[in-house]
Amino acid sequence: MLSQKSYLITLICCFSAMILFTQCVTDKTPLGNIDQIDPAITGDWYHIRTHSAKGSPSESFHGIRIIEDGSIELLTVETATGKLVLSNSPSPGKFKSAYNGNFTLEVYNMGFYQLGGTYNSTFEVTGSNLYFKDGNEIPILASNYIKSEIGNVITQPVQSDFEMMSGDTVIYNSPTGAIPSAYASYLTLTNNQVQLHIYARSGPHRLRISLNDFTGIGTYVLGTATNNDAEYGIWSGDAGIVYPINQPNAGNVAIENFDIDNQVCTGIFSFEVGYREIIPISGNFNIPVYE
Repeated sequence: MLSQKSYLITLICCFSAMILFTQCVTDKTPLGNIDQIDPAITGDWYHIRTHSAKGSPSESFHGIRIIEDGSIELLTVETATGKLVLSNSPSPGKFKSAYNGNFTLEVYNMGFYQLGGTYNSTFEVTGSNLYFKDGNEIPILASNYIKSEIGNVITQPVQSDFEMMSGDTVIYNSPTGAIPSAYASYLTLTNNQVQLHIYARSGPHRLRISLNDFTGIGTYVLGTATNNDAEYGIWSGDAGIVYPINQPNAGNVAIENFDIDNQVCTGIFSFEVGYREIIPISGNFNIPVYE
């Protein structure tokens, strides 16, 4: 027969075991749970991608926010301030698990430009840096990220203002992006021919103006009878409708200020594009220029 003291010790041990069992059952993220997300990878991160192409920005900025449940939101840059901000793009995927240096990532199907799938690889957090092995081979990731927060300035502010009338519709270039959404590309070819290409985008709208014999400040005629060209497009994903210039003299572009040293290009434009459907295009710009 158990003594009273032995009985009490047995009762306490049983009660402790019941508490421990209850905690293990009710704990939402027990050690080894396949849905566990390492808190070290949550938060705001950005990646700097370098580019060697002439006539374009040398860097672009791509960010992700990883939420506690593994969901991913895209981050981008506010061009006028250089601040890290939330993108209005939909979530590209979700970490199904990320713990003990291993992760399983579900990439959502976004159509032709992003096919869905599940990826397994490893990660490492070192100080303020997050590294994904095979990150460059996974559609929505990069190999390395830097820790930050929404609202932090991560690059130099850039003035990129582009206003356009397409028919009766007023269009402004996007205020955010991995690179400025409107800029000029200044190129000197091997035969010393100088070109100036102007690019602008806003949502589905795209505009390109090409001055293939650029000589600086002045007015340039656009048309099939000239060496200067332009096209306007409306895109949805990888598909779009493009309206090219189809007249000998379709209009003109006036470059009012061009300063390659300070990377500034300003001007106005007015021309028509299209075949059966003729669309008048006009506007003004104050944009950066890259050599």
